[in-house]
Amino acid sequence: MESANLNKEIASSVKAAVRVRPLSKNEEHDLCQTCVDVQRAT
Repeated sequence: MESANLNKEIASSVKAAVRVRPLSKNEEHDLCQTCVDVQRAT
């Protein structure tokens, strides 16, 4: 249950960051990698 909460926190902070400025391709890649790692850990 905690991991689902963490995912929501990550998603909301990502949305906030995207609102500030668009992500570069590198950042998008890092972000995808982070999400994959999080999902793999659950």
